[in-house]
Amino acid sequence: MLGLQLLLYGIALGSLYALVAIGFALIFSTTRVFHIAHGATYVLAGYVFFAASIAGRWPVWVGVLVAALAALAFGMGTEWFIYRPIRRARESFFTLFVASFGWLVVVSNAIALVFGSQYVTGQSAWVTGVPIGRLELRPIDGLTVLVAGVLFGAMQWLMHRTRLGIMFRALADDPELLRAAGFEGSRYYLWAMAIGSLLAVPAAVIGTYTVGLTPTLGTTIATVAFAASIVGGIGSYVGAAVGALVLGAAEDLGVWKLPADWQTAIAFGVLFVFLLLRPHGILGRPSR
Repeated sequence: MLGLQLLLYGIALGSLYALVAIGFALIFSTTRVFHIAHGATYVLAGYVFFAASIAGRWPVWVGVLVAALAALAFGMGTEWFIYRPIRRARESFFTLFVASFGWLVVVSNAIALVFGSQYVTGQSAWVTGVPIGRLELRPIDGLTVLVAGVLFGAMQWLMHRTRLGIMFRALADDPELLRAAGFEGSRYYLWAMAIGSLLAVPAAVIGTYTVGLTPTLGTTIATVAFAASIVGGIGSYVGAAVGALVLGAAEDLGVWKLPADWQTAIAFGVLFVFLLLRPHGILGRPSR
């Protein structure tokens, strides 16, 4: 029963990871930027929600709305003021990566200055386990899986039923061909950053109650999103969701036999196994 209990917790954790990883994969596949600062989007949204709805005692929906606006402004501002000038200067992929990592560090320290560096978390009856037979289920875990499923379905509709999604897929498949045809992708880069950033908001809100917040959490979140994208198949948002579920289940099942401090190491262990045995990931395509 302990194994099943840990598996259920792992699915919930993986669903939380998936919300972040899907946004990360969408941004990467469309803009070709390894948006490590996506972790800062998560932390910023979490702290804004905490300040508004938990410390400030505003209604939860108001806190979610304010957090969404903060994430949207941060994501679009990052594209507009950091990534776009670097692209116009025709700098390398590595320059964009370093800029993203540096921006993550700067924002993490700014969050610590504004909100403090101590660990914070929210209290809710939804986090309390409810006995069901020999298992214990938390309502917030069910909410996490539900929200992840609904947003994944919304992404499927966006990518396959709308013109915006079709352009995202075209940029992911062959950006050089589109540029050669005179297509300007800057507007769609901005849209990808906006949607990807908004996808981190529900994860940040739920994570505020389940795992808590620290200013440096963005590095861990970015690492998990990166690892999930590699395991699932780099550039595929569907693969990122699958990879996130694999990592979440592996982390929680791993602590069945190992100390809880090993969770991050377990995730990287899974990543290394895939890099060695299936480097293109679960749903990725081998390089030609």
